[in-house]
Amino acid sequence: MRAVTVGLAFVAFALPGSALAGDDGDHYDRVSLRAERSRQVANDRARAQLGITLEDHDAVELQYRVNEIMEWATQVATHYDEVKAQTGGYRTYPVYKNQLIDHWRATQELRVESGDVDRITELVRVLQTRLQLQSVTFSVSPGRREAVENELIGEAIGAFKDRAELVRENLGAASYRIVHVGIGTAGTVPAPVQIRAMSAMKEAGAAPALEPGTSTVTVSVEGELELRN
Repeated sequence: MRAVTVGLAFVAFALPGSALAGDDGDHYDRVSLRAERSRQVANDRARAQLGITLEDHDAVELQYRVNEIMEWATQVATHYDEVKAQTGGYRTYPVYKNQLIDHWRATQELRVESGDVDRITELVRVLQTRLQLQSVTFSVSPGRREAVENELIGEAIGAFKDRAELVRENLGAASYRIVHVGIGTAGTVPAPVQIRAMSAMKEAGAAPALEPGTSTVTVSVEGELELRN
């Protein structure tokens, strides 16, 4: 039995057409095959991460200041029903000078996420008055991704069958059967929006112009054919 791989671009090759005999019956030439279909899908979810960094000689006072700002931020977020907010990443650590503790530094993060880009943009504008915007990413919501994947599965299977027929024809086989097949899905990782320009907007009191863009959703079909003469 010979195994030959055909990738996304068709690879020309030749196999002998005769079947190989064995004790457990006839074995035929086998071909590994792959096909895929992709689609650009509009991102419909936005996630922003904001943070705060404060310093103080009094660790207790520092914690109080950070807590006060984060409580304010979460309270503001409650007025945006379309936005989910979550705090995290709280850290306090000493800052040394001449090998001695000089003062304390504390940081904490706030993550906000929504399917309404306009509303999350408004919220970020308000939060930027006391927090620093660190990153913004866009993605396709699970529901929309699944719907697109379901459409692409049919297209990818059709492409796989077309490619299988092309292999059969070029190798001079009379027929083929699919020994096994697997289906996989993938998508591009959302890229963070540049924050430097947004920092400049903060100084001007303007809301950041967020462009959701698109993500690539891909479905691949891989399998093995058994060619018969």
